[in-house]
Amino acid sequence: MRRFLAAIGTIALTATALAVTTTAPAAAIGRYEQSTSWAVIDAADPDTVVIDGPGDAPLGTWTEAGVTHTARPYFTFDLSRFQGARILKAILFTGETEAADCANRPPVTLWRTTPVTSGTSWTAPPRDLARISTLETDACKPSHVEWDALKAVQAAVAEGRRTLTLSLRLPANIEDEPANFRTYRSSFGLVIDYNNAPLTPTGLTTNNAACATDKPFTLVRNDRVSLRATATDPDMNETGGGDRLTGRFEVWRVGSTEPRTVLEDSSYAPADMRVDLLPETLVDGATYAWRVRAFDDTDHSAWSETCRFVVDKQAPQGTVTVTSTDYPEDGQWHDAVGRPGEFHFTYTGTDRIAGFYWSSLHGDGRSHFVAADRRGRATVTYAPGDAIDRLEVFGADAAGYRTEETTYDIRAVDQRPTIDGYFWEVGQPTTFTFGSFNGTAVEFRYQLDGEPEQTVAADAEGRAEVEITARWGGDRTLTVTSRTAAGVASTRTARWWLPSEPRIVSAEYPESQAAGGEGVPGTFTFTPRSPGVVAFRYAFSDGTEGTVPVGAASVRWTPAAIGWASVNVWAVDADGAETGPGIYSFQVADRLPGVWSSVYADSGSNGGPGEQGQFYFSSQLGHFEFVYRFDDGPEQVATMFDEVYFTPTTAGPHELRVRSRDSDGTQSPERLYRFVVFGGPRVVSPDYPSDVASGRPGLAGTFTLTPRVPDVVSYRYAFDDGPRQTVAASADGVADVRYTPTTPFGHTLVVTSVDAAGVESEQTTYAFHVLDDTPYVSANGYGWGSWGGIGVEDTFSFTSQLADVADFAYKLNDGAERTVPAVDRAASVVLAPDRAGDNVLSVVARTADGRRSTPYEFRFYVPSAPSVSSDVYPSGYEPGGGVGVPGTFTFATLVPGVTSFGYRFEGEPEQTVPADSDGTASVTWTPGCACYHYLTVWGIKENGQTTDYQYYTFVVAG
Repeated sequence: MRRFLAAIGTIALTATALAVTTTAPAAAIGRYEQSTSWAVIDAADPDTVVIDGPGDAPLGTWTEAGVTHTARPYFTFDLSRFQGARILKAILFTGETEAADCANRPPVTLWRTTPVTSGTSWTAPPRDLARISTLETDACKPSHVEWDALKAVQAAVAEGRRTLTLSLRLPANIEDEPANFRTYRSSFGLVIDYNNAPLTPTGLTTNNAACATDKPFTLVRNDRVSLRATATDPDMNETGGGDRLTGRFEVWRVGSTEPRTVLEDSSYAPADMRVDLLPETLVDGATYAWRVRAFDDTDHSAWSETCRFVVDKQAPQGTVTVTSTDYPEDGQWHDAVGRPGEFHFTYTGTDRIAGFYWSSLHGDGRSHFVAADRRGRATVTYAPGDAIDRLEVFGADAAGYRTEETTYDIRAVDQRPTIDGYFWEVGQPTTFTFGSFNGTAVEFRYQLDGEPEQTVAADAEGRAEVEITARWGGDRTLTVTSRTAAGVASTRTARWWLPSEPRIVSAEYPESQAAGGEGVPGTFTFTPRSPGVVAFRYAFSDGTEGTVPVGAASVRWTPAAIGWASVNVWAVDADGAETGPGIYSFQVADRLPGVWSSVYADSGSNGGPGEQGQFYFSSQLGHFEFVYRFDDGPEQVATMFDEVYFTPTTAGPHELRVRSRDSDGTQSPERLYRFVVFGGPRVVSPDYPSDVASGRPGLAGTFTLTPRVPDVVSYRYAFDDGPRQTVAASADGVADVRYTPTTPFGHTLVVTSVDAAGVESEQTTYAFHVLDDTPYVSANGYGWGSWGGIGVEDTFSFTSQLADVADFAYKLNDGAERTVPAVDRAASVVLAPDRAGDNVLSVVARTADGRRSTPYEFRFYVPSAPSVSSDVYPSGYEPGGGVGVPGTFTFATLVPGVTSFGYRFEGEPEQTVPADSDGTASVTWTPGCACYHYLTVWGIKENGQTTDYQYYTFVVAG
């Protein structure tokens, strides 16, 4: 036995080893479980068991060193994660590593047994619980073999087992024949498709109000009613996503015999489900109930709690009146601004309201609610905010319906003092003038927040003038109270926002302006805007930092570069606390004139000999006149509004020297502007222009080369990454080259010119784009996953980028090639695949002269699962039949060779039914509950091969 237990190391699972599941319902989660342990018992050593030994797993009989062995392997899997789940599919797989005789391929049966323990042996083997499935294969030592383990996993999970032990067995009558011996990889895999039912929906709301199960129920208006719930599901796929769930809402009128309304919404878990009820479907005054349950493609949750709401479609029909004895609405002036009074609201009507909403023209800007008593009345207290004020009032019932709005005008005597003045800056004395109502004030008390209150006498006209200095910034409030000889006091406030960060100034570098220059020092002075400042911390944009005491709050700074700069300054008090930074931005002027050209930039090679370029001059010093010279030419003068042109006659480097000049003759330093004139050859091609995709692979094009420098006698060029070639130039320096691209998309031509002295020019790179002649193929259904079937037609569309395409030649699989004419470079055909599995549609575009494009292969998959239909229990969520009502289910194959169908209704054992000569079969089934059901059907061929699985879901009416 040691011969077959030699250590082979860890076996990595391949993609092939994992690709064992077929089409599963969308809600199913596929998971791979590797055996947690394996064991083998041997008749030659009848009282022991080898657990997790090295090497491969032996099955059957062999002789070694004169000893005859007969072995049976066992494999244990962890099923703890599947507890409570519905098991939809389970495939056990491994690879066969050795076979004693490839001519003998006996069936190998899979059994479910009790667990292996340390006391397990040949004489005390695990107890067999059920034979699960049998594998027969003609291949010798196949790298991948699999058994259907569905029954075993379903039974173990149903029994609440957290582990599963499986065993491989040869038929008892041939187990002792050495010709049938084989070994398997000891690392077995188990792929399980499973599904957990969604959880009961939570978070139920009616129009965003929490679910009301007891009175008072939610009150809804004559408007769309939104029902919401949150649906969750325990399942999660490999990318962290959840199942796609459908929330089924049931709504009914309490006490009515009308059918219940069923509405649905779908989304991926966790899902916010929402359905809406239209107001015309709801009866005024009626009470409605609703509940919801969640469905995935396999299972459903329990029903949620039942919520209730009452429909109110009638708005209040009465009117609202406002009265006040403190401020009667009689057109006269009453009391005073700022003095509170009572206002009485009254609703008159045959129905009831919940209360009143009111707001004021000069109040706090908010809407207030006050509840109404049983007689529809309420009282509020309000102080007029200005001489002419207004209340706006309307009533509202419990559903939120409003009455017409009522307005109530208030006229209040304004005895408050007037305040004339404005704070603009911290530390600057500001004059304020106070006035009084009818000039009756004899004195004023005033206070700037945080400072002591002061008093000033009023003059004969009831006025006073004072000087106030705000000593710190922020949100500041000035309060002024006037007093008359009779002792009547009235108060008015005024508010300002004053900056509190330090003030920053510089004579050399004014804020937001260009001044100074590189190396020109400037002085920056800091002034506090807040009290208690002892120092300033500053940081310039070039990294210069420091701290300066408040008594010497100026710093010198010299810029090392031109351009925008800034300084941030923080005021620091004795405790080290800092204000927000004052930010001062300025521009360090460039003392040299600015030069810019639309053709001849100061970087790279541009333009060419004979190509005119325009140059523009500017000055940050405010100069409007410029003295300039190109190369060794004469000096010339231009203003900043003049257009300056230069046409180089030679390739290579050139210079432009410019000085700006002020009206008094003061000149700036000289700017040296260097630019390079490009000398590489020009390239044009009518067949492959550089600005548009054209041509096609296999179509030759002409590229014309013309010189930018004199005396050109030849050109050196290369297409893409090909070898450099040489072509002679004509007497005028022109040459043509031909090139036939073999691939679409981007290509390049690099070329230099060579003069009579052998001097090679700069390199020109000419990029062009070759059209892709491969046609594009699409289909309405095929190509979008598993769709359609044998004989199911679909429209396939062909398009081409070729302007001269005449028709398309196409061939489906190994069928004959056919053609379809092109209209506007497109065509379509209707085809029906003749086989299940992988299909290939080959398409080429053809031009009028018979040239064929690069072919395109459109690959698509045709499912082989049989079709299922039932007139009593249709597929989907529409209920059919009923408990105890039998229904006929008809199976039809889509592939040839199917002789029978396997099927299983959920919770029941797997069964088979023979197929008729036309490839169909029917079974009758009677449901035992009004619920959601699941039927799995597959075709079985004579050789035992099976088709894809068809999953048929239906609902039994209650």
